[in-house]
Amino acid sequence: MRYEERIIAFIDILGFKNLVNDEFKCEDIGAILKLPYLLRQDYVVKMLKIKGVMMTSISDSLVLSIRLKESGAMNKITKLLSVFTQVLLSQYNLLLRGGIAVGKIYHDNEIVYGPGLVKAYELENKIAVYPRIVMELSDFESAIRSCSPFSQSTLREVFVPDNDSFLMLDCFYYTNQPTLELCRCKLEQMKTSDLRAQQKINWMIAMIDRKLKEKAISSWIIKYE
Repeated sequence: MRYEERIIAFIDILGFKNLVNDEFKCEDIGAILKLPYLLRQDYVVKMLKIKGVMMTSISDSLVLSIRLKESGAMNKITKLLSVFTQVLLSQYNLLLRGGIAVGKIYHDNEIVYGPGLVKAYELENKIAVYPRIVMELSDFESAIRSCSPFSQSTLREVFVPDNDSFLMLDCFYYTNQPTLELCRCKLEQMKTSDLRAQQKINWMIAMIDRKLKEKAISSWIIKYE
């Protein structure tokens, strides 16, 4: 058992505590907690091309990691986080918040610990605030080195600078318009009298509205070219 340099994502499922308190949601809770284990199945790994990614559930949080030098490592982490975001929102009315870091950890099928995990956790806990997944620029540059030049170029579009100098993962970069509209509808259904929770919902609504606007402009350009 020794540390190795890995890309680590620490993801918090917002609203999960409320879900746990609802005895009629036991099936949903089980399905969510089993996601990392289902995604480790050989046929899923091959289908999604996520070989090398370790995943662990810790209460209402998820930890994903992959060796820094694994071929296409950052592509795999990005793909999984985008899938998690869209599935949990569209199927369970839940939002994610997280941090991605590069650092030293030990991670197997049962155990995960190390300074890299602490770093990713602190990004989620202290920096992200809204339902976004953030990363430091220096870690991002280290993380994309194992990707092809084309993938590096794409990842620079997928991770966008936010207002606080951190990079934010655009989890809807590859998403089509119907899925965006479904997620937008789910967010409307999630409206609440809890001011802090509603601020997070409003933040995500604004993000999806921007994506829908971009899709509409792109379609208009293609139509009139």
